[in-house]
Amino acid sequence: MANLQLVLLVGALLGWSVAAFASGASARTIISHILAGSIGSFAGAFLVKDGRLYAGLDAQSWGGAVAGALLLTGVAAFISQRRR
Repeated sequence: MANLQLVLLVGALLGWSVAAFASGASARTIISHILAGSIGSFAGAFLVKDGRLYAGLDAQSWGGAVAGALLLTGVAAFISQRRR
């Protein structure tokens, strides 16, 4: 269970950091980036470990979590920029 919490925390922190660097980010944008980071990190770690998220956190699952969080947060940032 701690693995899942750590993966979601990493995604939330990455999503927040991306939103913090965005100029003029509203509260809704920040929350959407945090959620996108959490969902992306979960999906990345899940896909890298072939569905065995509870098998332990190693460098491979951390890499998948970071890559997934950054990818999905980037997509969320792109979509929010297009709406302006």
